[in-house]
Amino acid sequence: MKLFIYLGSFIIFTISFLSAETVILTKSSMDGEIRLFVDDEKIDPNLVKKYLILNPFFYDYNYYLAPSLPLFSETDTNYYNDAHFERELGKERLEILNNLNDIEELNKVVDYFKNSLKFGIWINEQLFQYNTTRNLDILRKQYPGLKDNEEVRNAITSLENANSNYEKWEISTYIWHSAYNHIYREQEEAFRKDVWDMFLEKYDIVQEIEVWAE
Repeated sequence: MKLFIYLGSFIIFTISFLSAETVILTKSSMDGEIRLFVDDEKIDPNLVKKYLILNPFFYDYNYYLAPSLPLFSETDTNYYNDAHFERELGKERLEILNNLNDIEELNKVVDYFKNSLKFGIWINEQLFQYNTTRNLDILRKQYPGLKDNEEVRNAITSLENANSNYEKWEISTYIWHSAYNHIYREQEEAFRKDVWDMFLEKYDIVQEIEVWAE
């Protein structure tokens, strides 16, 4: 018997019951597919299923990067509604990660995604607040644990000297945002694939990876 579970537009989990003990969990992406063969006497497959979005091969970027803000326009009456939607969507995804606490062995994997998403939400919030107030002190704030660099400071100087709102939007959206994002990515720890592998080994989970041919 097969049970198909659809989550979102692009993620499909397939659970195939081969016997009373073995369950196959599958996550497909545009690049390939991961299959986990889980012994339900050793760990609940329903718990493992929740973590498939964070697998090291085809993880869901929606839980790694914050949703992008819409392009700012002072004449776009829908901007605030669209921006609110994207900001709330990021918070909802973070809440999903916050609730992934069933498998202690994978906490470090969850933290990797949570930390990245938290930063993305923060930097987008700074950008939104600046674009809607033009208060440069907002962009001078520093993310906890990070210090700005010359590239960020130069972007702020450029904003101080910018003459038009379009120029300010362009500098803040592309130069400042990119510079601050680079600071975080430079110090970001690597994905803990070793943690994932140890989890599989502990519960005797067999993993198969299939990469789609181009």
